[in-house]
Amino acid sequence: MLAELAGRRKDDQTLVGFAAEHGAEATDRARQKLLRKGLDLIVFNDVSRADIGFDSPLNEVVIVERESEQHVPLAPKEEVADAILDRVETLRAGRHLAGSE
Repeated sequence: MLAELAGRRKDDQTLVGFAAEHGAEATDRARQKLLRKGLDLIVFNDVSRADIGFDSPLNEVVIVERESEQHVPLAPKEEVADAILDRVETLRAGRHLAGSE
């Protein structure tokens, strides 16, 4: 589904995916999914941890892009969501500036 959306997206759209991963090389698998699906960024969530995620008010994620990653430390889910949106806004602002040159 995400790959289909990536194939139809317009220049001003940003695609974000989520990857529930665990174990060694989880960030690498998330990056591979980002590339395979044609996403702008993917949010990696470590599902092996019982103290974060679905049944917790807290989360800790890694925002993965093609060439970089950003660790979002343990925080309430609202703060983690704000960090993800901040990264999306920064990414979009960079594209806007690059397009105006």
